[in-house]
Amino acid sequence: MSRTISLVSALLALSTTSASAQVVRGTVVDSLTGAPVRDALVLLIGDDGVPRARALSLDAGGYEIAAPSPGRYSIRTKRIGYRAIQSRPFDVDEGEVRVYDILAPTIRVSLPSVTVHAQRHCVVRPGDGIPAFQLWEEVRTALYQTQLAQRGDLFQTTARRWTRELDTLARFVHTDSSWMLSGMAQRPFAAMPADHLERVGFIERKGKNTWYFYAPDADVLLSEIFLHNYCFRVVEGEDGLIGLAFEPARKRKVADVQGVLWLDAETAELRHLEFTYTKLPWGVPTSRVGGRVEFEQLASGVWIVRRWYVRAPWMGVERTFFRMGGSLQLRNRQRFVSIIEHGGEVLETRSLVRLSMR
Repeated sequence: MSRTISLVSALLALSTTSASAQVVRGTVVDSLTGAPVRDALVLLIGDDGVPRARALSLDAGGYEIAAPSPGRYSIRTKRIGYRAIQSRPFDVDEGEVRVYDILAPTIRVSLPSVTVHAQRHCVVRPGDGIPAFQLWEEVRTALYQTQLAQRGDLFQTTARRWTRELDTLARFVHTDSSWMLSGMAQRPFAAMPADHLERVGFIERKGKNTWYFYAPDADVLLSEIFLHNYCFRVVEGEDGLIGLAFEPARKRKVADVQGVLWLDAETAELRHLEFTYTKLPWGVPTSRVGGRVEFEQLASGVWIVRRWYVRAPWMGVERTFFRMGGSLQLRNRQRFVSIIEHGGEVLETRSLVRLSMR
């Protein structure tokens, strides 16, 4: 008997915003030189402090955001590696086209040094003044930018996808099947909602012998559920990297994930995400399965997921015979046989006309 292992992982799922008659538009320029700033993240913040819509500034610095309804809003602007700024609140009337130009900040952020204090304390919902908050700001900006770049139909890609069977130490490839995909840039993973993962966990059993392994996507990482259920701390990396580690903040009976979002310590750019599963069934070592996602900024300024993989255990059945009471008995025992890896990588990108994103 064999088990069916399905890898369903999500990193860049997008939530669409319905069209609205209220629009906020303008230009983002450098506050020192006056030059247009592209790929700045512009958030439309509601009166309750919750982001209602977002966009990226285009090549000429222009941006446009559709407000979901009339009301009081503010604009928050963030560039990776620079401090964020937020405007004073302003009103947007029904059907109004509000023009709001932005002077982008030029003050570089200084990422925190890894200290004993920072390493020992894991905090939920990191706030201003906490070292983990500085890293979280940069991570959040990069994830938003990647989402919006894909949503805006800015480029086409040629990508390779694969499914591999590896040995239990992931050193050797037993079988390898791959195929090519071309077309508009799309998210590399199928998505699962954060509330579903909170309820059933990141490993879900469906049927007698079928297990689904899920992974955290941008929607999950940016959700209130994630911020409420996980804690964060700063960790030291190698090769000029600094990490924002996350782990479950409370004990749960279901399987969860823990991992590190790695950033360049000099530029604050998000480089890759690594994660593993907790509470794995069958006694499989947690270090053997999990996933990795690599981010990259193209020359055009667009951020993409360049390469990714997710690994799950493949379980076989070991049958042994033994005598009991004079009769021969059969015992079935689950055994960790190999690792199933699903992954992909972008081989080529082709830029298209940059469109306004709402």
